[in-house]
Amino acid sequence: MNPYTQAQSTALIEGIRLLEVFITAPLGLYSDIKMMRESLPFPESGDLTREQSSERRQAHAQLTDDHPALAVRAIESVRATVGTLAAVRDSDS
Repeated sequence: MNPYTQAQSTALIEGIRLLEVFITAPLGLYSDIKMMRESLPFPESGDLTREQSSERRQAHAQLTDDHPALAVRAIESVRATVGTLAAVRDSDS
């Protein structure tokens, strides 16, 4: 995989993982976010171990006191990354 594309896919997966930490309600939305990540065609998009998940949750919680604002920025970032990956894929056609 091209290094730029790899970096974008990693950013996408990590952005979605961050959303999984902060968006826990409603339960249906959380499940949709998790299923979206799991459906990505990248090996690293699978589930983390329980210990890895716990470490991520703790690390993400310490990033800021304004979790809703960070979640909104993560949504914007995920949206931009998806657009970038779509443009790269489209330009390869």
